[in-house]
Amino acid sequence: MEEDPSSFMKEDKPKIPLVISFLTEVFGTTILMWMGCLGCIYTYNIGPVIPAFAFGLAVTSVIQIFGHISPIHINPAVSLGVLILGKMHWMRFIVYLLGQYVGAMFGFFLLWATMPYTEQTVCLLKVNSFANPLKAFFIEYFATMILMFVVASVVDPANSTYKDSLSLKLGMVVAGLVFSVEPSTGACLNPARSLPPCVFYNDFINHWLYQIGPFAGMATAAAMYRFLFDGTEKYSLHTFLKQKFTWCSH
Repeated sequence: MEEDPSSFMKEDKPKIPLVISFLTEVFGTTILMWMGCLGCIYTYNIGPVIPAFAFGLAVTSVIQIFGHISPIHINPAVSLGVLILGKMHWMRFIVYLLGQYVGAMFGFFLLWATMPYTEQTVCLLKVNSFANPLKAFFIEYFATMILMFVVASVVDPANSTYKDSLSLKLGMVVAGLVFSVEPSTGACLNPARSLPPCVFYNDFINHWLYQIGPFAGMATAAAMYRFLFDGTEKYSLHTFLKQKFTWCSH
């Protein structure tokens, strides 16, 4: 059975009540926080492998569970990118953001209530000593640009070829990015994921970069994809070249 490559991401189901979208984002982000952060306990001396697969497979699980019910994002920066791509109404965008931040807070509370006792500050993102905050910002910025390019390719109607095992593929993209970025920044990629530990431990040092970096990266990549590569966008470079230089299309 083939799955629509864009069904989990774009607003192609206008009859979905906003309450359902809100609830899927709440429960989806709750699962992401609990499953992903639980994988970070006692792994500080092991490296990024376990956290990468914990968060990557959490993303896979959430998309598989909720993707057919409502377009699922579980990341405010992804929602902003989808909005910029023109695939989402602004009112649904606000509902998504509320659901994601509420779900992240609830997921971290659930983690705190169920995790084994530890004196570690679990899932609290810190800039590593060899990467100053400015470098960390750009690492998060470029990593989330990559993630947004993947998302944009998924919601692009032209991408109808690579549509099998989509949830697993996206989970592996997240895992790969976490694996690459975690040694430097802790690998945020998601503003909702970074906030609850800061609130719980009352530690907001360098938190700005974990909010601004992903939003800026996703917004940049979404705008670039829409106005450079999207063949359905009236004002994109792709459309312009097809119209003005038809011989290039052959």
